[in-house]
Amino acid sequence: MPATELQFSVKFDARTETIAKTKTSFYYKCPFSAVITMGTTVIKACIGVSAPAPYNTVLFTFKPEVTPEQRCDVKDCINALPSQIPAIQSLVTGETVFNHLGHGYEEGVIFLFENVAKLNEYRSHKAHLDYQGLARPLTEAILIFDIESAA
Repeated sequence: MPATELQFSVKFDARTETIAKTKTSFYYKCPFSAVITMGTTVIKACIGVSAPAPYNTVLFTFKPEVTPEQRCDVKDCINALPSQIPAIQSLVTGETVFNHLGHGYEEGVIFLFENVAKLNEYRSHKAHLDYQGLARPLTEAILIFDIESAA
């Protein structure tokens, strides 16, 4: 499958970021204020953010013997999680853009949750455990890092 490049600008309140990424997925059902521009299409979403929110970041590297089909299965499983786990407010997935400080991680996922209770709900959800059961045998390196944003 040829790589698809997505390029768009995202304006979060007073901050604007331009994103160009190959094979990147964006899913939002979260509280944020944004204007997303993709070519001539403009998507606006405005919902207030009122409290600190936890982010769950997962970085991983597939084992060398993992097939393209297996990689696709893991990515499809990740992208299906928001429809199965209501606690997930948003997720962003994608392949690495090389960084010499990236420690060799190839893929990444960032999940956003309303609060720590929702993060904990996600951790014990059957769909999350099934995703772990699929992905763990196929990965040789994984880093999970949780932060809470400032209000």
